[in-house]
Amino acid sequence: MAINETALLASYPTLNGPTAGKEHGMTQVFNIKDATNPTALGNLQVKSASSQASNNPIELIVQGTPGNDYIRGGLANELLMGGGGNDQLVSGGGNDVMVSSAGYDGMDGGAGNDIFRFDRIGDSYINGGGEHTDSISHFDPAHDTLDVSALGYSHLGDGYGDTLHIRSEPLRGIYFLESYERDGNGKHFAVQFLANSGLITDANFQPLINGTSHNDQLKGTDASESLKAGAGRDNVEAGAGNDRLFGGTGGDTLSGGAGADSFVYTRLSDSYRNDASGSYSSRDLITDFSGNGHDMIDVSALGFTGLGNGYNGTLKVVLNLAGDATALKEGLK
Repeated sequence: MAINETALLASYPTLNGPTAGKEHGMTQVFNIKDATNPTALGNLQVKSASSQASNNPIELIVQGTPGNDYIRGGLANELLMGGGGNDQLVSGGGNDVMVSSAGYDGMDGGAGNDIFRFDRIGDSYINGGGEHTDSISHFDPAHDTLDVSALGYSHLGDGYGDTLHIRSEPLRGIYFLESYERDGNGKHFAVQFLANSGLITDANFQPLINGTSHNDQLKGTDASESLKAGAGRDNVEAGAGNDRLFGGTGGDTLSGGAGADSFVYTRLSDSYRNDASGSYSSRDLITDFSGNGHDMIDVSALGFTGLGNGYNGTLKVVLNLAGDATALKEGLK
């Protein structure tokens, strides 16, 4: 039976805990046992997302429950995440990040430079059964950002390819921002902006740098950007901003650079080792992860919730024999 293993590497001082131990030659982060299909865990909805707004790193993470939650931010720079219910996320005075989740969510911008983030089409969409869209209120085009980089959208247009189209509904006092391309379940991404929101422009999109199916060299700038590796063995180097780096298929090398960066994994096939062949060619390498520098690892779609013994949604911290690489592993014997 094939055993798939998803891997990230980080420097030794950045990850530690009571479960840390040494294991010769092991540099893997996720060790998914008995998974013959690399995407077998794709239905898990547990959040472990991370990001930061503007030039200020996240100071507090607030996670909702499976019920209908009302989550209000304070004066800090916060990451506000709902759960499985119909949630209301309200930004406070800081530079906050609000993350859409399952259910009908409302996201209300505050006084700071806020980010409204959507990582899955299934969290806000339209299909044959009608509207299942989240709503955004008090969106300020002068300060706020829409982050749909995980979905591959980067600017306005006709709603095809990497563009989203503005569809106004004056009688309802709202406008929709939507794609007209459906996924395999017949859903197409859409979100509604309420009447108290300004009109979004290209400048409000989180910048996105995409890789190809070849072996690419992706380089960021000093701005805060999303960099997505493609199907090749890519070298992704973010700049000085607070960036999101996505490991695509193929064994990629990811470097966050300065700033508070997030390393995002949404599928096991993005980074894994298959023990049946013993190949490490699909395993990613993170060269400069720094917990002290506010870097974070986003394993939302894989369902991991924190450090522990490597079971029940936790990851165990393991060091290699030389003590110069940190690994997070699941399902250790």
